[in-house]
Amino acid sequence: MKAPQIQTKTPLQMVANRGDNLLATAILGLGGLTFGAVVFQEQDWSDKVDDAGFLVIAVGITVWYLWPGKCFGRSLVPLSLSGLAVVVQIAGFILERDDPKAFGDNIGGLVFFGSALVLVLAQRWRSRAVVARLGGDPVNGPLSRPAT
Repeated sequence: MKAPQIQTKTPLQMVANRGDNLLATAILGLGGLTFGAVVFQEQDWSDKVDDAGFLVIAVGITVWYLWPGKCFGRSLVPLSLSGLAVVVQIAGFILERDDPKAFGDNIGGLVFFGSALVLVLAQRWRSRAVVARLGGDPVNGPLSRPAT
């Protein structure tokens, strides 16, 4: 009876995954701190909601990335949190529609987090293609086949 073969990630896959995850963590962490730092200066609760959301996203993705072993895996967490940041910014538009001073900040945030989402998606797709081309694909690549 043969022992089941466990397919493991290649070092190339791990490096690509870590790069993708680090990119999203850096963008969302720095963006969340930048846009979320004004939560302590805002007076109205409606103004604080989107800013607090960005801080929560920044802390959440940083904790996730620093959790042992998470940074090497291919996960939907960075992608989901990037999408959540766009949703939080859209909610900020809706909640702060009567505040003309907040309009420019909301436009800037939407451009920033929307661009971040596109960049994270493109990097994730591109790194998968590069890993497959260089032979680290988990299904078809020669480096990922278990030793017999």
